[in-house]
Amino acid sequence: MKIKTLFILLFISFSLVGLGQDLKSQLFVNEGIIQMQTGNLQKADTLFNKALDFYPNVDAYFNKALTRLNMKDECGFCENMYMASFYDDLEADSLYRKYCVSTTKMLVSKYDSLVPLILNKQYEIIEIDKCGQREKIDFYNKSDSLLASLQIIHGRYYYSKLSYKARYPGGQEMLDKFISNNLVYPEEAIRDSIQGTVYASFVINENGRVLDARIVNGVHPLLDAAALEVIRSIPKFYPATDKGTPQREIVTLSVNFGL
Repeated sequence: MKIKTLFILLFISFSLVGLGQDLKSQLFVNEGIIQMQTGNLQKADTLFNKALDFYPNVDAYFNKALTRLNMKDECGFCENMYMASFYDDLEADSLYRKYCVSTTKMLVSKYDSLVPLILNKQYEIIEIDKCGQREKIDFYNKSDSLLASLQIIHGRYYYSKLSYKARYPGGQEMLDKFISNNLVYPEEAIRDSIQGTVYASFVINENGRVLDARIVNGVHPLLDAAALEVIRSIPKFYPATDKGTPQREIVTLSVNFGL
């Protein structure tokens, strides 16, 4: 199959170690690539999942996508290739759009009933991913100017004329999992039985990146430093939006240290 051959070539070109990624995650990725090369796809998939538990990154998502494709799981391929593109990989974005998204131009569609009245709407461009996980509808006037957009992601609606808070991919559960897997409890604090909950604030910028993390209510310098370290390592959020325009948002997060 031509597509399968294409992705084998892409796999070979993409199996290099990514710079700056979490070491534990990258070790799982490297082992997963070895398992994928030897045809042990289930083992490879498990290793890529472990890598993502520690640190979501392009290498893990991209290679997991290829593994799922070779397991004949096209939806798994599309979902993971989309996530690789979310972490700013242009090649992944191109592959996702080429193999996973259908685009249709319509005058009227079922989506019209999901949004408030859009004056002067002439037509809409509908992008639907083949597994129904996300849909994007852009509404245009007769001058081909974009009037509004509607995104449906895992059944949740986001309308460009409204405002939304920043959100972590997978929700609070996945954010808690990331922090749990990456939080380092200082040995000195463990030895001295220091525990408690640290509250910190940080900015999520227009690109979804974490900036300017600082302690709001600390417990002890050792725990405060550890909390800031794990917060600064959070890879990326969906940014907050104000009527469709990405905005900065200040977020407060608690990090619990318990013995």
